[in-house]
Amino acid sequence: MREAVDAQARSAISLRGVCKSFGTQRVHDGVDLDVPAGKTTVIVGPSGVGKSVLLKYILGLMRPDEGDVLVAGESVPRMGFQALRRMRSSLGVLFQGAALFDSMNVYDNVALPLRERTKLKEDEIRPRVMEKLAMMRVEGSAHKYPAELSGGMQKRVGLARALQNDPRIVLFDEPTTGLDPETSVHIYRLFAEIQQRLGYTALIVSHDVPRVFRIADFVAFLKDGHIQACLSPAELKNSRNPYVRHVLHLDLE
Repeated sequence: MREAVDAQARSAISLRGVCKSFGTQRVHDGVDLDVPAGKTTVIVGPSGVGKSVLLKYILGLMRPDEGDVLVAGESVPRMGFQALRRMRSSLGVLFQGAALFDSMNVYDNVALPLRERTKLKEDEIRPRVMEKLAMMRVEGSAHKYPAELSGGMQKRVGLARALQNDPRIVLFDEPTTGLDPETSVHIYRLFAEIQQRLGYTALIVSHDVPRVFRIADFVAFLKDGHIQACLSPAELKNSRNPYVRHVLHLDLE
């Protein structure tokens, strides 16, 4: 019990006994997970196990039927409207497909969070937008529209927007969907570089095994309604967990 309390104290996000059913389908059946602050944790698992649903709990977009979800030690399901708004303002989200607005150019897409959530003037917004675009190496595309960008460029712009309010936590939902393997590797390298530079907590939901492992501090394996294991990269190769070994394509002895 003491170890669980200590782990929770060090965690940016904690899920405790989370259960969820959709009709007769039990998706989560006692999910326990601690996401360490300032690290990158990746959740992997087969399609349909509710990986992205976990992100919805954290954002307060969906409530578990049972259990609790804590962000910075506060229970998300118990938050009122104002507390939920404050909590969400500390999060950045890179949605699957980047979710850029087609009618806005790159600059306006990235400026949107500042225009909506702050009282900054346009002459104050511009340097912040250009700083994030430069960080993502897409400053030369500020006046282009999403349709004019490659898939990898769209992901970079999406992350620039997600980082605009300097979040403590960034959530990534299948960040390399639709990208070819080579582009995925470049995107992961950039994500790792930016996370190490800014020090935010990153939680990534992905099916991109094993490429995504390259940037992970911890990998959580979700299957059959709960976390089968949560391991560091160094622990992966020596794991005796049958499911972990299956995912890594290792022969069972």
